[in-house]
Amino acid sequence: MQATRLPERRAGPAGGARDRHGVARGHRPPIAPAPGRLTMLAAGVTHAALYLLLPGGPVLWILALNYAGEAVTLPWSGVALPMRVHANPAARKRVEDLHESLGRISTG
Repeated sequence: MQATRLPERRAGPAGGARDRHGVARGHRPPIAPAPGRLTMLAAGVTHAALYLLLPGGPVLWILALNYAGEAVTLPWSGVALPMRVHANPAARKRVEDLHESLGRISTG
């Protein structure tokens, strides 16, 4: 059986490595035609929204469980997270509604 030979790494513009297509790693090729200001603004807002929505769902669910008086146990480890809030059925309902709304927004 013959060993497969990997392609050689060539130095990039700043001495960095290039991939097999000759493009410097970490380099972003320019977008042609350049997007407008509104498109770039929408991209930035979407990027920021993802960073807020993705961790927000699990955090709200943990709070909802805590408001229900239940501790959250990490799977496969048996480690229970400390309770962050006291049991409160009214607050639990509000947090669950917010969690569901967040899920609907993030899935479209």
